Amino acid sequence: MSAGAAPIVLPPGIQRGDSYRLAFVSSATTDAVSGDVSFYNQFVTGLANSITELSELEIGWSAVVSTSTINARDNTGTRPSVAGGSVGVPIYLVNGARLVNSYDDLWDGSIDVAFDVTESGDTVTSGTLLVGTGTQIDGTVFPGRPMGASFPEIGILSSTAGNWIRFDASLPETQRRIYAISDVIELPIPAPNALSLTIFGLVGIALTRRRKPS
Repeated sequence: MSAGAAPIVLPPGIQRGDSYRLAFVSSATTDAVSGDVSFYNQFVTGLANSITELSELEIGWSAVVSTSTINARDNTGTRPSVAGGSVGVPIYLVNGARLVNSYDDLWDGSIDVAFDVTESGDTVTSGTLLVGTGTQIDGTVFPGRPMGASFPEIGILSSTAGNWIRFDASLPETQRRIYAISDVIELPIPAPNALSLTIFGLVGIALTRRRKPS
């Protein structure tokens, strides 16, 4: 992994009033023995909250995994549009790179950049490149290969094609990384502060007085 990085929680180009989500691949690994999605959600949430910049956001995190009872796109709240189009908000890796433009873009068979940045902002360059997913390219469970199955589906984090989420089957006991996506982050438009209101009021009074006939 690259050293000395730090997570970027406000990606370049995001402005007041915009909404977006953050994403990372886990620096730690876990097996795919459990068929309970909450296990994987708790796993990635624990990693996110171990990083000060991410924990201070006070947001939830979800694993990009499918089990026999839930699809990855539902677990992460990234269900694409029914008739095609562009729904949802852009998703950024925690190094500031945009992963996808929308939820449809996430599940259309390719992503904009490799999903290879950990919660600390480091790029994965060594160790396992394989990720537990249990998921097909469209975000639904891979039939017979969910997390918790005898041979759950895995992805490869170095790919920007469909292999990022669907690459091969693996033994459930094998340690793999997990992808994670945050809740939606809304950058609020700041309300005028007291000083601004006072200045605005004084300007208004001055303009009113200026309009009075002499």
